[in-house]
Amino acid sequence: MDAHPTQLGRKLYVKAVFTGFKRGLRTQSEHTALLKLDSVFNKSDAQLYNGKRAVYLYKAHNKTTRLNVNR
Repeated sequence: MDAHPTQLGRKLYVKAVFTGFKRGLRTQSEHTALLKLDSVFNKSDAQLYNGKRAVYLYKAHNKTTRLNVNR
């Protein structure tokens, strides 16, 4: 199975940091989020991720036990 050379070595996901919402001087639109993607440094690298969906994933640092659950 021959893969296209530009598709070799690409991950299906990339870690990102939420930087804010798309905004003007006085208004912001909450339906468009701006993300800083890891290992993406120019416009040509970012073209792959334009228009894709993002997932918010939260991992807790500690596991907590619930006492008196039936109360």
